[in-house]
Amino acid sequence: MRVGWAGLIVGLMAVGALTPEIAAQKGKPTPPASGGPSDAVFADLAGVDRIRSDGFQTTECASGVAGEESRYCGGSFTDPETGLTYDGVGPECSRILHGSGGEYTFRTISSKCGSYPPVATHEAGHRQLVLDFSQDLSGVCRNGDTGDNLISRTVGNVTRTLNACGVNRISDVRILASNVFSGTSSSTVIYISLHEPPLANTTQFLLEFALPLEVSGQGDTRTLTATPAHTAVLWEVTLTRSGKLQKVGAPIGEYVMPFQLTARKAPMPVFAQ
Repeated sequence: MRVGWAGLIVGLMAVGALTPEIAAQKGKPTPPASGGPSDAVFADLAGVDRIRSDGFQTTECASGVAGEESRYCGGSFTDPETGLTYDGVGPECSRILHGSGGEYTFRTISSKCGSYPPVATHEAGHRQLVLDFSQDLSGVCRNGDTGDNLISRTVGNVTRTLNACGVNRISDVRILASNVFSGTSSSTVIYISLHEPPLANTTQFLLEFALPLEVSGQGDTRTLTATPAHTAVLWEVTLTRSGKLQKVGAPIGEYVMPFQLTARKAPMPVFAQ
Protein backbone atom coordinates (compact mmCIF):
# COMPACT_ATOMS: atom_id res chain seq x y z
CA MET A 1 0.00 0.00 0.00
CA ARG A 2 1.64 3.26 -1.09
CA VAL A 3 1.37 6.27 1.13
CA GLY A 4 2.23 9.84 0.06
CA TRP A 5 4.65 11.59 2.36
CA ALA A 6 5.56 14.81 0.61
CA GLY A 7 5.04 16.73 3.82
CA LEU A 8 7.41 14.66 5.92
CA ILE A 9 10.69 15.90 7.26
CA VAL A 10 13.52 15.01 4.95
CA GLY A 11 14.54 11.57 6.19
CA LEU A 12 18.07 11.44 5.00
CA MET A 13 19.77 13.93 7.29
CA ALA A 14 22.32 16.41 6.02
CA VAL A 15 25.81 15.05 5.52
CA GLY A 16 27.08 17.10 8.44
CA ALA A 17 24.64 15.43 10.81
CA LEU A 18 25.94 12.03 9.82
CA THR A 19 29.62 12.89 10.13
CA PRO A 20 30.31 11.36 13.57
CA GLU A 21 28.96 7.94 12.59
CA ILE A 22 30.44 7.97 9.10
CA ALA A 23 33.80 8.78 10.64
CA ALA A 24 33.44 5.83 12.98
CA GLN A 25 32.53 3.50 10.15
CA LYS A 26 35.58 4.51 8.14
CA GLY A 27 37.86 4.02 11.12
CA LYS A 28 38.78 7.67 11.57
CA PRO A 29 38.93 9.41 14.94
CA THR A 30 36.18 11.79 15.96
CA PRO A 31 37.30 15.37 15.19
CA PRO A 32 38.19 17.42 18.28
CA ALA A 33 35.79 20.00 19.73
CA SER A 34 32.78 18.15 18.31
CA GLY A 35 30.97 17.73 21.62
CA GLY A 36 31.61 14.69 23.73
CA PRO A 37 30.30 11.43 25.17
CA SER A 38 26.71 11.13 26.35
CA ASP A 39 24.42 8.39 27.67
CA ALA A 40 20.88 7.06 27.19
CA VAL A 41 18.23 5.93 29.64
CA PHE A 42 15.02 4.65 28.03
CA ALA A 43 11.82 4.97 30.07
CA ASP A 44 10.60 1.50 28.96
CA LEU A 45 6.97 2.23 29.88
CA ALA A 46 5.20 -1.16 29.87
CA GLY A 47 2.40 -1.43 27.34
CA VAL A 48 3.16 2.02 25.93
CA ASP A 49 6.68 2.43 24.57
CA ARG A 50 7.46 0.87 21.20
CA ILE A 51 11.17 1.71 21.34
CA ARG A 52 12.75 0.21 24.44
CA SER A 53 16.07 -0.81 25.93
CA ASP A 54 17.16 -4.44 25.75
CA GLY A 55 16.53 -4.79 29.50
CA PHE A 56 20.14 -5.76 30.16
CA GLN A 57 21.13 -5.18 33.81
CA THR A 58 24.32 -3.25 33.17
CA THR A 59 27.41 -3.27 35.32
CA GLU A 60 29.80 -1.25 33.18
CA CYS A 61 27.30 1.60 32.72
CA ALA A 62 25.59 1.35 36.11
CA SER A 63 24.74 4.67 37.75
CA GLY A 64 23.18 3.32 40.94
CA VAL A 65 20.03 5.35 40.26
CA ALA A 66 16.65 3.58 40.32
CA GLY A 67 15.22 3.23 36.82
CA GLU A 68 18.65 3.30 35.18
CA GLU A 69 19.45 -0.39 35.48
CA SER A 70 19.60 -0.73 31.68
CA ARG A 71 21.44 2.53 31.00
CA TYR A 72 23.62 2.82 27.89
CA CYS A 73 26.78 4.91 28.19
CA GLY A 74 29.32 6.41 25.86
CA GLY A 75 32.92 6.89 26.83
CA SER A 76 36.36 7.53 25.43
CA PHE A 77 38.26 4.64 23.88
CA THR A 78 41.89 4.61 22.76
CA ASP A 79 42.64 1.96 20.16
CA PRO A 80 45.80 0.12 21.29
CA GLU A 81 46.78 -0.65 17.69
CA THR A 82 46.56 2.88 16.28
CA GLY A 83 46.70 5.08 19.35
CA LEU A 84 43.65 6.97 18.10
CA THR A 85 41.02 8.07 20.63
CA TYR A 86 37.33 7.74 19.83
CA ASP A 87 34.90 9.94 21.76
CA GLY A 88 31.56 8.36 22.56
CA VAL A 89 32.69 4.72 22.41
CA GLY A 90 31.66 3.12 25.70
CA PRO A 91 32.65 -0.06 27.56
CA GLU A 92 29.64 -2.03 26.25
CA CYS A 93 30.39 -1.29 22.56
CA SER A 94 27.77 1.49 22.25
CA ARG A 95 28.72 4.88 20.80
CA ILE A 96 26.80 7.85 22.18
CA LEU A 97 27.67 11.49 21.50
CA HIS A 98 26.38 15.03 21.91
CA GLY A 99 27.50 17.44 19.23
CA SER A 100 28.73 21.02 19.49
CA GLY A 101 25.49 22.18 17.84
CA GLY A 102 23.24 20.42 20.36
CA GLU A 103 22.63 17.32 18.24
CA TYR A 104 22.56 13.83 19.75
CA THR A 105 23.75 10.54 18.25
CA PHE A 106 23.08 7.11 19.74
CA ARG A 107 24.33 3.82 18.31
CA THR A 108 23.96 0.48 20.03
CA ILE A 109 27.18 -0.95 18.60
CA SER A 110 30.26 0.90 17.46
CA SER A 111 32.34 -0.28 14.53
CA LYS A 112 35.25 -0.27 17.02
CA CYS A 113 33.61 -3.02 19.10
CA GLY A 114 36.02 -5.64 17.79
CA SER A 115 38.96 -3.73 19.26
CA TYR A 116 38.07 -4.42 22.87
CA PRO A 117 36.28 -7.12 24.90
CA PRO A 118 32.50 -7.18 24.37
CA VAL A 119 29.84 -7.54 27.06
CA ALA A 120 30.41 -11.20 27.81
CA THR A 121 27.30 -11.61 29.96
CA HIS A 122 24.92 -10.21 27.37
CA GLU A 123 23.27 -12.77 25.11
CA ALA A 124 24.44 -10.98 21.97
CA GLY A 125 27.85 -9.96 23.30
CA HIS A 126 26.84 -6.31 23.01
CA ARG A 127 23.84 -4.08 23.70
CA GLN A 128 20.69 -4.14 21.55
CA LEU A 129 17.49 -2.11 21.21
CA VAL A 130 13.88 -3.29 21.02
CA LEU A 131 11.79 -1.94 18.14
CA ASP A 132 8.11 -2.88 18.35
CA PHE A 133 6.12 -2.45 15.13
CA SER A 134 2.91 -3.99 16.48
CA GLN A 135 0.96 -0.70 16.54
CA ASP A 136 0.60 -0.17 12.81
CA LEU A 137 -1.59 2.38 11.04
CA SER A 138 -0.99 1.44 7.39
CA GLY A 139 1.24 -0.58 5.11
CA VAL A 140 2.15 -4.26 4.91
CA CYS A 141 0.41 -5.15 8.19
CA ARG A 142 -2.92 -3.99 6.78
CA ASN A 143 -2.90 -5.40 3.25
CA GLY A 144 -4.23 -8.88 4.09
CA ASP A 145 -1.03 -10.61 2.94
CA THR A 146 1.03 -11.97 5.84
CA GLY A 147 3.78 -13.00 3.46
CA ASP A 148 5.39 -9.56 3.46
CA ASN A 149 5.27 -9.02 7.22
CA LEU A 150 8.75 -10.53 7.58
CA ILE A 151 11.60 -8.94 5.62
CA SER A 152 14.86 -10.92 5.43
CA ARG A 153 18.32 -9.76 4.44
CA THR A 154 21.40 -11.96 3.89
CA VAL A 155 24.96 -10.71 4.37
CA GLY A 156 27.94 -13.05 4.34
CA ASN A 157 25.65 -16.11 4.27
CA VAL A 158 23.95 -14.89 7.47
CA THR A 159 20.23 -14.24 7.10
CA ARG A 160 18.37 -12.04 9.56
CA THR A 161 14.75 -10.98 9.54
CA LEU A 162 12.84 -7.84 10.50
CA ASN A 163 9.27 -8.37 11.74
CA ALA A 164 7.51 -5.35 10.25
CA CYS A 165 4.40 -6.13 12.32
CA GLY A 166 5.88 -7.21 15.65
CA VAL A 167 8.72 -7.05 18.16
CA ASN A 168 12.41 -7.03 17.17
CA ARG A 169 15.65 -7.10 19.19
CA ILE A 170 18.18 -5.40 16.93
CA SER A 171 21.93 -5.10 17.40
CA ASP A 172 22.74 -2.12 15.16
CA VAL A 173 20.38 0.83 15.69
CA ARG A 174 21.30 4.50 15.30
CA ILE A 175 19.20 7.38 16.58
CA LEU A 176 20.04 10.81 15.14
CA ALA A 177 18.24 13.70 16.84
CA SER A 178 18.80 17.41 16.21
CA ASN A 179 18.71 20.15 18.87
CA VAL A 180 18.39 17.81 21.86
CA PHE A 181 20.77 20.00 23.88
CA SER A 182 19.89 23.29 22.22
CA GLY A 183 16.12 23.46 21.69
CA THR A 184 12.62 22.27 22.62
CA SER A 185 11.96 20.06 19.60
CA SER A 186 14.03 17.61 17.59
CA SER A 187 13.88 16.21 14.07
CA THR A 188 14.57 12.53 14.67
CA VAL A 189 15.36 9.55 12.45
CA ILE A 190 16.38 6.00 13.30
CA TYR A 191 18.66 3.88 11.13
CA ILE A 192 18.41 0.09 11.36
CA SER A 193 20.76 -2.67 10.25
CA LEU A 194 19.96 -6.31 10.91
CA HIS A 195 23.65 -7.17 10.63
CA GLU A 196 26.19 -5.58 12.95
CA PRO A 197 29.90 -4.87 12.43
CA PRO A 198 32.19 -6.42 11.42
CA LEU A 199 29.83 -8.54 9.31
CA ALA A 200 28.10 -5.47 7.96
CA ASN A 201 28.26 -1.75 8.51
CA THR A 202 25.44 -0.50 6.36
CA THR A 203 21.90 0.75 6.94
CA GLN A 204 19.04 -1.40 5.64
CA PHE A 205 15.98 0.38 7.05
CA LEU A 206 14.99 3.93 7.99
CA LEU A 207 12.37 4.86 10.60
CA GLU A 208 11.37 8.46 10.03
CA PHE A 209 9.25 10.47 12.46
CA ALA A 210 6.73 12.70 10.71
CA LEU A 211 6.87 15.54 13.24
CA PRO A 212 9.62 16.87 15.52
CA LEU A 213 9.75 15.15 18.89
CA GLU A 214 9.45 16.99 22.19
CA VAL A 215 12.58 17.96 24.14
CA SER A 216 12.37 18.87 27.82
CA GLY A 217 14.89 19.55 30.58
CA GLN A 218 17.70 22.04 30.79
CA GLY A 219 21.44 22.26 31.05
CA ASP A 220 23.28 18.98 30.71
CA THR A 221 20.21 16.73 31.09
CA ARG A 222 17.56 16.52 28.37
CA THR A 223 14.65 14.19 27.66
CA LEU A 224 13.51 13.31 24.14
CA THR A 225 9.86 12.17 23.95
CA ALA A 226 7.72 10.68 21.22
CA THR A 227 4.10 10.62 22.39
CA PRO A 228 1.40 8.31 20.96
CA ALA A 229 0.58 11.23 18.66
CA HIS A 230 4.00 10.95 17.01
CA THR A 231 3.87 8.56 14.09
CA ALA A 232 6.82 7.20 12.15
CA VAL A 233 7.22 5.71 8.68
CA LEU A 234 9.42 2.67 8.03
CA TRP A 235 11.32 2.49 4.73
CA GLU A 236 13.77 0.14 3.11
CA VAL A 237 16.93 1.97 2.05
CA THR A 238 19.95 1.21 -0.09
CA LEU A 239 23.39 2.75 -0.45
CA THR A 240 23.99 4.38 -3.82
CA ARG A 241 27.32 4.32 -5.65
CA SER A 242 27.93 7.87 -4.48
CA GLY A 243 27.62 6.71 -0.86
CA LYS A 244 24.22 8.22 -0.10
CA LEU A 245 21.24 6.43 1.42
CA GLN A 246 18.21 6.20 -0.84
CA LYS A 247 14.68 5.06 -0.02
CA VAL A 248 13.46 2.04 -1.96
CA GLY A 249 9.87 1.79 -3.24
CA ALA A 250 6.81 2.57 -1.13
CA PRO A 251 6.88 2.81 2.68
CA ILE A 252 6.72 -0.50 4.54
CA GLY A 253 4.20 1.08 6.89
CA GLU A 254 3.26 3.87 9.27
CA TYR A 255 3.37 3.19 13.00
CA VAL A 256 2.65 4.69 16.39
CA MET A 257 6.12 4.62 18.02
CA PRO A 258 6.10 6.30 21.45
CA PHE A 259 9.29 6.26 23.53
CA GLN A 260 11.19 8.42 25.97
CA LEU A 261 14.96 8.79 26.23
CA THR A 262 16.93 10.83 28.76
CA ALA A 263 20.45 11.90 27.75
CA ARG A 264 23.17 13.71 29.67
CA LYS A 265 26.42 15.47 29.11
CA ALA A 266 28.42 13.95 31.93
CA PRO A 267 31.78 12.37 32.69
CA MET A 268 31.82 8.98 31.02
CA PRO A 269 34.14 5.97 31.36
CA VAL A 270 37.64 6.20 29.93
CA PHE A 271 39.15 2.82 29.11
CA ALA A 272 41.58 0.92 26.94
CA GLN A 273 42.20 -2.71 26.21
